Amino acid sequence: MLVACCYAMLPAVASANGTGGTYGSPDPSIAGLACVADCDAVDVARPGSVIRVRGANLAGVIRVVFLGAAGTGNDVGAKPSKVTASGLEARVPRGAKTGPVGLLSADGRTALSVALLGVTVGQSVSSGAVDARVAARKVFFGARRGAKLTYLLKGSKPAPVRVDLVRTSDNTVMTSWARAAVVPGTPQKVEWNGLGQGGAAAAEGRYEFRVTAGELARARSAAGAVPMPGATSAGDFLFLDHEFPIRGPHDYGTAVNRFGADRGGRSHMGQDVLADCGTPLVAARGGLVKFTGYQAGGAGNYIVIDGAQSSYDYVYMHLKDPALVRKGARVFTGQGIGEVGSTGDSTACHLHFEIWQGPWFDGGQAIDPLPALQAWDKGS
Repeated sequence: MLVACCYAMLPAVASANGTGGTYGSPDPSIAGLACVADCDAVDVARPGSVIRVRGANLAGVIRVVFLGAAGTGNDVGAKPSKVTASGLEARVPRGAKTGPVGLLSADGRTALSVALLGVTVGQSVSSGAVDARVAARKVFFGARRGAKLTYLLKGSKPAPVRVDLVRTSDNTVMTSWARAAVVPGTPQKVEWNGLGQGGAAAAEGRYEFRVTAGELARARSAAGAVPMPGATSAGDFLFLDHEFPIRGPHDYGTAVNRFGADRGGRSHMGQDVLADCGTPLVAARGGLVKFTGYQAGGAGNYIVIDGAQSSYDYVYMHLKDPALVRKGARVFTGQGIGEVGSTGDSTACHLHFEIWQGPWFDGGQAIDPLPALQAWDKGS
């Protein structure tokens, strides 16, 4: 039988690391699983749910196998739909159990998921209950991904849902999302970009998503009231405005590496952070790349970024190679911009880092970056 043969083949193919098969026809692979419709919870499916599989080389997949526990006795299969090279969907069949998911291609190639798909066969809780998950417990302003909440309404009838993002220190509502008729069983997503009222970057601190469903959500959305009491906490996260720029072991050196140190009649305008050459560098704050270049007698390879929603320029010098992004590009907080090097006027591998209040060398003023670096180092 197809299911039995598929179960037998999947572990062997997965352990072969995609090296077998006909030349020019790569093995399918699975990068992620998610329930997308008629789900029992945010990360749990049930018979009848629709799951989405992400991966590569999936265009030839003809069967999705729900493997359950070890052995072939509880394996069940389903025909995929919406099949593309990078994704497909399938409806969870009756009899499916919690376990990995396998794929079978028309040419006999297989793939096995590392993650398990949770499948429940029990009854859902009463209408109006909400299952929710926060994507990350630490979020940086200006990063590629903001603070994200995924929630799922339980029950059998559509109902209104309101989500409030609250600063926990004083219960200030930063923003809200209200939907009048959320369909049960279908995961919903909201994402906060880190901006507060008036469009300014929010302050660092701990924030929390709070969810209200049913008539109470409808009444509060109409009134614009703070969702307390009665709202359910869906999870909190730490919001930070910068990420430490060096992704590896580092040291702040000695007095000679400090801001203001004498450099033969001129003052050192930044902080040297010692690290091995080749250590990845990321943008401490996202924003607009104002300058990139090379200065043989000074900065070596360098990049200057105008920090988003700020009055500061951030300068990175002595990069190993030219910066990974060009002048005029917009970068995210935490995005790779280069590697630690020792180019230009340098005697050791290090990052020379500057913060300018105002434009770099165009009316701005350099400030001591060490306190900021140490704070970001601790938080990141």
